[in-house]
Amino acid sequence: MLSKRQAVTVDALLSAGREAVHEGGGEGLSLRDVAARAGVTHTTAYNYFTSKEHLVAEINWRKREALPQPAP
Repeated sequence: MLSKRQAVTVDALLSAGREAVHEGGGEGLSLRDVAARAGVTHTTAYNYFTSKEHLVAEINWRKREALPQPAP
């Protein structure tokens, strides 16, 4: 479980990652750039995400989870 501060950091990284993907696609995305956009060091970003692919996967998973679920 993440502390409130950790959750805020993860949310900032995910938000910055979404913006970066929206602006330039995933091809030129770097975790270092996402960290700078989020206002944290790249070391901090790597504490939460092992790679840019990990970050993008988390963005996509959260987007999927936010969709309405079909009725049973």
